[in-house]
Amino acid sequence: QMKQNSRDGLGQLKTANFEYIGVFRENKRHGMGTCFFANGSFYSGPWRHDKMDTKFDQNKHGIVGRSMVAPEGIFISANATERYVGDFYHDTYSGKGVLYQETDEPDFTIQIYTGDFLKGRPRGLGDVTVIRNALNPTLFTYRNTSLKKYKNFNPFFQANILFPALSATSSNN
Repeated sequence: QMKQNSRDGLGQLKTANFEYIGVFRENKRHGMGTCFFANGSFYSGPWRHDKMDTKFDQNKHGIVGRSMVAPEGIFISANATERYVGDFYHDTYSGKGVLYQETDEPDFTIQIYTGDFLKGRPRGLGDVTVIRNALNPTLFTYRNTSLKKYKNFNPFFQANILFPALSATSSNN
């Protein structure tokens, strides 16, 4: 729906970087929506001012309050080796969430972190489950722990999880 050359309400936008189907406010993704990114990744959930965002308030300490009405967001990477369900703030994993990651190197490994995130990284205490080698599985479970304790434990969680190229501001073109 267009109002004075601005998208407002339910609509669709396709750019070179993404295709979005959902709610717009003042020509920005704002409200519930689903976005299919050009690299094959997928996000479905709340948007705020063109950002993946389930949060509405952040104080000076970086603690974010979850809206009572905003549901969690869901992100799935292009090759589905990374899946996240939880809170987002300004296009990053931030707040409560569950992150599932898998890799084939050096052997097939699945890692699941359930806990708090800040600026795209696990923060504070959480639960970690690691399954290594699908043919002869080894299971490790760390409950209510900080990842900082385990210096050798970090095959996937090193990278800051951000979406800078994927959250390009929508245009009227």
